[in-house]
Amino acid sequence: MANRKSGKEFRNDYNDLVLKKRALENRIIDRAIGLCQYHPDVILGKITDAKYFRIYHFEQPQSLITENYLKVIEIIEKHLASQHPYKQGDLFEKPEIKDSK
Repeated sequence: MANRKSGKEFRNDYNDLVLKKRALENRIIDRAIGLCQYHPDVILGKITDAKYFRIYHFEQPQSLITENYLKVIEIIEKHLASQHPYKQGDLFEKPEIKDSK
């Protein structure tokens, strides 16, 4: 016969998951705000730029959901990647030289 978890054990498991979720959300928010601080001119879409998003975060933090922060991180990282086309693995490969004739 298998041991079943008690309500208290389920409560402890649940509380652990809630704490881990909050910690992850805080890391996501910190990353998004940090990227906005260092790259304020990146266009984010409906919100004009990262500078505005950062200001909005400090004025209305409760109105933003984690998904919005994830989108901001993805947009800024995509913008940065387009500004620097070399990937880590490509740094030591020879670039193609196009013939200008």
